[in-house]
Amino acid sequence: MPTPLERATQPNQYDTGDILWAKEGRAESTRTGFFWEYLEPYSKSWHGKSVLDVGAGTGWLVVRAMESGASKAVGIEPSANNVVQGKQNHPDVELQQTTFESFDGKNQKFDEIVAVMSFPHIADLSAAFSKIRSLLTENGEAIIIVPDYDYFQTPRHGYSIEQQSIDEESYAIAVTRPSGTLADIVRKTSVYQRAAESAGLELVEDKEMKPTENQIANAPKYATVKDKALTRLLVFKLKPEAS
Repeated sequence: MPTPLERATQPNQYDTGDILWAKEGRAESTRTGFFWEYLEPYSKSWHGKSVLDVGAGTGWLVVRAMESGASKAVGIEPSANNVVQGKQNHPDVELQQTTFESFDGKNQKFDEIVAVMSFPHIADLSAAFSKIRSLLTENGEAIIIVPDYDYFQTPRHGYSIEQQSIDEESYAIAVTRPSGTLADIVRKTSVYQRAAESAGLELVEDKEMKPTENQIANAPKYATVKDKALTRLLVFKLKPEAS
């Protein structure tokens, strides 16, 4: 059996037989609806801009970006199952099967880079932020949604949890839900901030993402943690001297 850290960094994690999320239509699920509630205010500025979705799943955010008036929206996703499902659901969406580490931007630049729960599967943050730096336009921004450090190590909803310590600021965790087992690397915000700064980016916003009324209505189990941050929304921009 792979350790939580090994599982978290496997590009084909969503292609194992016990993962049902892609088949359930993640674009309409409670989970992605929750993310969109927090992302929608930012999408107001996406009109006429280019958007890259890192870890696009079945392409739900790429669709949302185009609906928000983006001039171009590209999704990259390592899971073959998700890409196949996404192209069936959204045949007009540009969805590429690749990891962020292997993504060849071909000298492309993006105004917005969005990564929803994909950086917890990236082992080398310094390289990832360097790539973001190379792909961002001068006035662009990167929005990265990551697990909340405290919440993810708290027993919840009767799920089975296996935790593996990495260092004082990060750990890997495998959570077994009815839909299957998924693993993440969970880091303190300071870890992301340092990696970003080393690549010439600065953290300009750190927002707690607590359960919304809609999420609780659709999944009442979240009422028990309504005052806790489940995830965090981090916004990065180029440092003035790096632009």
